[in-house]
Amino acid sequence: MTEVQVRECNLDGSDAVFAIALSGWMLVELRVGRTHHLIEPKLDPRVEETVLLSVARWASSHASAVPYEIRRRLAALVCLPS
Repeated sequence: MTEVQVRECNLDGSDAVFAIALSGWMLVELRVGRTHHLIEPKLDPRVEETVLLSVARWASSHASAVPYEIRRRLAALVCLPS
C-alpha cells in the first residue's frame, strides 16, 4: 500500500496545488481547479485513486487551508460527501 503525506497546499489563482510525498520519498504535485485536476508525474491509476482519496480527506480536515470549491471538487472526484 502506498503511504500518502500531504506536505502543503498553496493557492495559485483559482487552483489549489498540493505537494505530496508518496511512501516517504517520491514527490508528486496535484493541481485541482473547479473543473479539472492534474497529477505530475503521471501515476498508475490505482495509485492516483489513493492519492485523490487521501488529499480529499486531508482537505476536509484542513478546511481553513483549502477553499470550499476545491474541497467540493475533491469530494466529487472520490465520491465523498462535501
